[in-house]
Amino acid sequence: MDECAKDVTHRSKLAQKWLSEGRVVTPYASGIIDEQKLLAPSYKVIVSTDDVFFVFHPSRESKKRKVVLSEKSCTCTDNDQTGLPCRHIIRVLLHTDKMGLLHECSDYTYSIEAYCNAYLAKSIALPVYEDIVPDSVVKPSPIYRQAGRPVKRRIASRGEVSSGKTYKCRKCTGIDHNRATCSKHSASEEAAQPALPAGSSYAGFHRVAVYAPMNMTDTIHENSSDHDQPEVTSNSTDEQSSLRAAQ
Repeated sequence: MDECAKDVTHRSKLAQKWLSEGRVVTPYASGIIDEQKLLAPSYKVIVSTDDVFFVFHPSRESKKRKVVLSEKSCTCTDNDQTGLPCRHIIRVLLHTDKMGLLHECSDYTYSIEAYCNAYLAKSIALPVYEDIVPDSVVKPSPIYRQAGRPVKRRIASRGEVSSGKTYKCRKCTGIDHNRATCSKHSASEEAAQPALPAGSSYAGFHRVAVYAPMNMTDTIHENSSDHDQPEVTSNSTDEQSSLRAAQ
């Protein structure tokens, strides 16, 4: 509050000073206009009508800007963004010998009149301690959005009994855990498993499903029971060797 009062007093003195100097716009606006004045003479003007002009730079391929003098407007963005006459408008004013309208092309907020209406003879009265009335209403602290995912469930206070739903195990009917994390359930499963033989010869022993291979002889006998097949007998080794010798 103290700094704000000092700032308003300083601005009030500036408004009185600029008004006595006969300024039309603020020094900030005058600085920007002076920069545009230095660039304006290098541009060329094409007259379309008494009110419409086209301005361009001859040294390079530049866009032609349309200036409507009665509307104090230009197709460039500088005039719209700053609210001050751009180099194109100033060049048209120089070409038509109407530089007296320069400050009229500026926005009203840059005028000394607007500055004086805001700060001249203005002051901020600081509150006196005796006039301060205590307020018993305590407002809540501001709420700021925290980083991360928002909390869906309210955090219980110290000593508060949770009224939410609790976990209940279907195996032992205990609370605060389920069947997968039940210690009794895991102990009963370990007891039901068959014990593995001990000894160094069974190191790395794993339970593996073993499938016995099918006996092909049993399959042949099953097929031969349905159809009469001649019995094939194999000759002895001596008979086979004698046949080979005769050939």
